[in-house]
Amino acid sequence: MRPVTIRKCRRAYTMMRDNNSSLGAASKAVGTTPRSLKKFFGDNKINIKRLAGGQYRIVLPPKELKEQMLMLMQPRPLGKGMSATRASKELHTTVQRMRYQRFPVDTPLGKRYYPILKKNAIGKWESNFSPVSENSLIVYGYIYGLQEAVQGKATQLGPAAKATNSDPNYADIWWQIDFNSFESTLTGKNLIGKYKKSIIDLVKKEMMTPKITNIRLATKFLGNAKVAADATASGRATAGANMKLTVLEDLLERYDIHMDKDMNKIKMGIDSIRSGKIDWVLKRRLNPGMTTSKRTSKGNFQVMFLRRNGLSTYPSAGPKKLNLRYDLSKE
Repeated sequence: MRPVTIRKCRRAYTMMRDNNSSLGAASKAVGTTPRSLKKFFGDNKINIKRLAGGQYRIVLPPKELKEQMLMLMQPRPLGKGMSATRASKELHTTVQRMRYQRFPVDTPLGKRYYPILKKNAIGKWESNFSPVSENSLIVYGYIYGLQEAVQGKATQLGPAAKATNSDPNYADIWWQIDFNSFESTLTGKNLIGKYKKSIIDLVKKEMMTPKITNIRLATKFLGNAKVAADATASGRATAGANMKLTVLEDLLERYDIHMDKDMNKIKMGIDSIRSGKIDWVLKRRLNPGMTTSKRTSKGNFQVMFLRRNGLSTYPSAGPKKLNLRYDLSKE
């Protein structure tokens, strides 16, 4: 068998193993023939089974079906919401075989092995583990100043912005925070809906709340009549040159720098390419009050200035690190 054919057959095998594809569909998808794929399976002692409808499926041992079994039993949209019996049938095995399969769990006393299935109070088999996925999140929005004046050209922002699309004379400016490793039992829109406000509140608290003393900059701000009037009206000017500044004001040396007050105009997305890694966690470890359900995700905050000649980021020394603490038991 030629090397190129072997590579195609390996891809087809992966499709059949991970996606439960039929032999015919997998061979067609990779550009080989069912005959070549059958020969590859025979040469590598991979068992296949012909179903009643004439389709062939790979026969995997129960130990290689654990994650597929649990995923089929997860509620939609992550899984298919199947019962243990239906999921077993889908994978051409039985609950009796799968009930003895186990996952390792690290404990203070060392590694222990727990069954992937357990019976609930009414005697129904259910998953004993929950999937916790690792996600790459990004939240971003335009920046505004005094009297809600948008900063920069404001024609593009976020990961889709391109220098070639920037105005020759004005920069596109936006704030952005990236969480490269955000663990959650939620995915997609459910994940965004749960944490968007929490992330925005974190940025407001850490970056847009007056708490820094910078006498030079405060004096400069108050030397502007419009700024002085606004600071007086808001009560910030009572401290004079000791007026507290926000981290963002101190960073950009602009007064009253803030995000959009309408949360719906702030964007949040999930990088699907860098997301998706799943860790199976014993369900009881995600119960309320358990320290094992608590998580801290590190966010990298930056302000972007995109010009025709390239991108500048602030702080110039590197992103400001912000920690979001949350509890998986509340998802």
